[in-house]
Amino acid sequence: MGLLGALVTREAFGRYIVQMSGTASRISFERLNEAWNACPNLQQLIHRIAPLAAVRAIRIASIR
Repeated sequence: MGLLGALVTREAFGRYIVQMSGTASRISFERLNEAWNACPNLQQLIHRIAPLAAVRAIRIASIR
């Protein structure tokens, strides 16, 4: 959840509680930065999902 914020500020914008089944992963900023620099496909993927994540966050915030 904090991926996009971490790429900009090195910190997530907040802490999140997600109530759903499944697994979660955590990665250090240094490791994420290494992957970002080494993998253009990862950059493209994140650039594609960033606007969608922003729209979703705005929609969720407007419901509350």
